[in-house]
Amino acid sequence: MATAGAVEGGQIIPVQVGRIAGRRQVVGPDNTFRKGSPPTLEPFTVSIDPLEPVAKFTVPDEQFVLREGEWSDGSTYNFSCCHLSGT
Repeated sequence: MATAGAVEGGQIIPVQVGRIAGRRQVVGPDNTFRKGSPPTLEPFTVSIDPLEPVAKFTVPDEQFVLREGEWSDGSTYNFSCCHLSGT
């Protein structure tokens, strides 16, 4: 099991799995366009197989399955820091 904390290119954050599926959020860079510069957040879902030690991850524009203890090759996220509207 990986140790929680900062790693090259990101951060490891342990989560408790108590259900077969759930939505989580990837924490991105601070959004300096918003008051207080809160971190940007992008959603993802995870579905745990009840019979096999695998989970399916659905992130924006991508889905992949990982076995227990396996690492992904990485996903690229485009965090939305500013929503523009025009007339």
